[in-house]
Amino acid sequence: MTTADPAVLASLPVTRPRTEIITAGPGWQSVALPRKARHVRGLDSAVSALMHAVSS
Repeated sequence: MTTADPAVLASLPVTRPRTEIITAGPGWQSVALPRKARHVRGLDSAVSALMHAVSS
């Protein structure tokens, strides 16, 4: 059973500046994410994604 719900991500409002939506954890691996979200597979990828988000 997975608790990952892509409808929750899709329902987030559009903001300016754009919000980075990053998912992590095994529940998200097999879920079709909305275009505005991306999945990271490990801590190093998560740190890189966050660093990129705060520097852009």
